[in-house]
Amino acid sequence: MAVPVMFTGWTIKPFRHSVKLVPQCLMASVLARTSARLLASSPNYLEATAVISVVAASRFLFKPLFWTFSPGLCVSVATAAALFLYACLDNGQIITYLGWVAPRRPLYWLYAVLAGLAGAAAALFVLRGTGLSVGSAPATELLYGVTLGPVIEEVTFRGAAFSVVYVTACSAKILMPWRIGISVLVTSLLFAWSHTRTIGIPWIMIFSMGIGYALMRWRSNSTGTAALMHAIYNGVIAIAMIHPAGL
Repeated sequence: MAVPVMFTGWTIKPFRHSVKLVPQCLMASVLARTSARLLASSPNYLEATAVISVVAASRFLFKPLFWTFSPGLCVSVATAAALFLYACLDNGQIITYLGWVAPRRPLYWLYAVLAGLAGAAAALFVLRGTGLSVGSAPATELLYGVTLGPVIEEVTFRGAAFSVVYVTACSAKILMPWRIGISVLVTSLLFAWSHTRTIGIPWIMIFSMGIGYALMRWRSNSTGTAALMHAIYNGVIAIAMIHPAGL
């Protein structure tokens, strides 16, 4: 029996094996048996393959020749990889440990969308109020920013880093009362520092959104909702970059 990993305020229950992602009725009997054996293997090669595939796909998206050669294929790869990752919610030990699980309540998906829109609106308001430009970015970066980017960043910062900081704070009696605040603050600082090392309004905005993503991850118990919030925010900002006069 899998032993739950218990934390104060939320619980992660890792699965012994991944859950099948494709309905049984859609597969031939031979494929069904092969998939069942693959999913029941130890270690679970499906999880390792998924991680490697996502990393490889994300790297290919930054190859100019790949984008120039087939932009449609690039869009398809990014979209398919992002959808596949969302389909993996709750399915496997590796991603479960990283908080890639369904939120405690489905309503948090709506909260994530609204929070992403609100964050982007606030960012655009601040930028225009201070006379700063929203900037520009290549099409590959914009695509990455609304598909794979948010997933990978949230699993890294609000998944792995958040859990490490949280458990570390819980291990010290003096830090225990502030474990959530410390986890939110440290991961948000790391998130902002990874995007820009120049202190200013852009850094403050990224840091503030990092706090929002961390709070969403904590309240929903899922890095999936944080990734959706992140993708919505990046999507609005991307639209503003493409059509600066439209927003």
